[in-house]
Amino acid sequence: MNIKFGKKFVKQYSKAPQKIKKAFNLRLDIFRKNPFYPLLNNHYLKGKYLSCQSINITGDWRAIYSETLENKNEGNKSPQIDYRVDNGFQDTIKFSLLKDWKVWFMVRNYDNKKYKIYFTILFYINEKIFHVESKGYYGGKKAWNLNPNNRIVAPGLVIPEKIKEELSKKGTEFEIRIKCRIKDEKNKLIEERLPVRYVYNLDGDSWNFEP
Repeated sequence: MNIKFGKKFVKQYSKAPQKIKKAFNLRLDIFRKNPFYPLLNNHYLKGKYLSCQSINITGDWRAIYSETLENKNEGNKSPQIDYRVDNGFQDTIKFSLLKDWKVWFMVRNYDNKKYKIYFTILFYINEKIFHVESKGYYGGKKAWNLNPNNRIVAPGLVIPEKIKEELSKKGTEFEIRIKCRIKDEKNKLIEERLPVRYVYNLDGDSWNFEP
């Protein structure tokens, strides 16, 4: 990945507070490894910045960038794949974990290529592995076939019965970790990513991404 900084950016960066510079450098390291890591909240913009994308630096600071033809044609470019769990997404009903015992799973392909994505879901209780999915689309066995610029939203991630019992205990911490392997149409491995974590907030009945 070849990143070039414009003159305007360099000027703004030089005047930014030290903590913002530090935050930017940390995010840049993440961006180089995986441009669509959930912490970045990488998304396409509209209006004045129609051909640009934005990533989070802090709660108040964003970095805006655009891809050049050179970068788009790079053979070793990381696939632009985003995935996450939540109680609901746009145009879906909302689940309540303690009532419905399942969560939505979303994966989106921002590239103009087809991919085969293999996910393995790991359930953690109090920061220790409690259950690992071993079958089907959440057990790393079946591929999610993603067409170019396509999104799949599935309501099928069911919480195991034994986890329900643990969540009835006071002070239990529950999280879902997602492992991801990305392959091309011929099933050749392109990239294997580090797990991402989503921690359940019992008080708010919500899922929070944790780096």
